[in-house]
Amino acid sequence: SFITSREFKVLKQIERATKGKIERHEIPTLDDIFKSKYKSMIARVEETLEKDDYKRFIPLIEQIDEKHDLKDVSAALMYMTYSKEISFDYTQNSIGTNSGGSGANTRIFINLGRKDKLNPKTLIKFLKDTAKINGNEVGDIDILDKFSFFDISKDGADKIFKFSEGKRFCGRRVNLEIAKRK
Repeated sequence: SFITSREFKVLKQIERATKGKIERHEIPTLDDIFKSKYKSMIARVEETLEKDDYKRFIPLIEQIDEKHDLKDVSAALMYMTYSKEISFDYTQNSIGTNSGGSGANTRIFINLGRKDKLNPKTLIKFLKDTAKINGNEVGDIDILDKFSFFDISKDGADKIFKFSEGKRFCGRRVNLEIAKRK
């Protein structure tokens, strides 16, 4: 959690109430964040290699191997994973709104939630059916009770606003907005 000097007293009250100590740390730099993401990605790859669940994809890799160096293919897959986890193209060690690069995703608010029987699968199906977008264009999805948020590529966002806005989902008219970043 980030706190301002004004919130420091509240933090001390929390420590007293919980009889615990909250350690202060400096805000991580971009390099710290990237190193942490890289370690996490490598750990997930190694975990997947140990489980052998990936073996059904070997024929696909053999096809790609004919055209491309497997190091390049691996790096491209890591880049795709990394790009989905980092929604902005960060270029400086500062907090604030960052417009992101050309590959940055757009965060969309949708007026549907769990109460409307929305889940990630039904959301992606709705977007595919109405806007003819590819499911892998959709990034993070946060479904709450009465509304939800999802990330999508800029091109995908344009299609969604053009073709999905105003359509019906479980009897409700769909409203979309570009979400404001926290």
